[in-house]
Amino acid sequence: DYYDHLLDWRLLEKWDKTDLAKRGKGFRVMYREDTLLRKYRWVFIVGILFIIIQSFLITSLVKLYREQRRLTRQIVESDKRYIDIVHQDRIQRMGMLTASISHELNQPLTAILSTAQAGKRFVEAKNTDPVLLKEIFENIVEDNNRAASVLKSIRGMMKLEKREKEFV
Repeated sequence: DYYDHLLDWRLLEKWDKTDLAKRGKGFRVMYREDTLLRKYRWVFIVGILFIIIQSFLITSLVKLYREQRRLTRQIVESDKRYIDIVHQDRIQRMGMLTASISHELNQPLTAILSTAQAGKRFVEAKNTDPVLLKEIFENIVEDNNRAASVLKSIRGMMKLEKREKEFV
């Protein structure tokens, strides 16, 4: 390396002529004290890049955390709505089941009552035809069996037992 002029940085600073060293070609500056920034330039660059990347990652994590909290709130609200819908469905089904049970049991019980009252009237009228009384008692037993069958079917439905299929 060939230089036309050698400059002493300490003297240039003393005489406030540091602009000579900035001229470029043909000058070689000696005894220049490196500043902290110049001496550790790569360390500063890597440190600043590290801080920028770290800031980006922290920002991304904060956004992800907020999104996770929002989704968690939505899941909790959705679960509450689902539980409420299931509860409403159970109430509705219980109402329908109660109406169905009432209807199914009311028919045989009404038939038993009507047949028993008819039998009572026959006895009070002193009409003691044994064949007719036997038919009345058989009707009462048949209606009683039908009511018992309805209760057995409902009990089986509640126990989740296998029920026999029959044509209706």
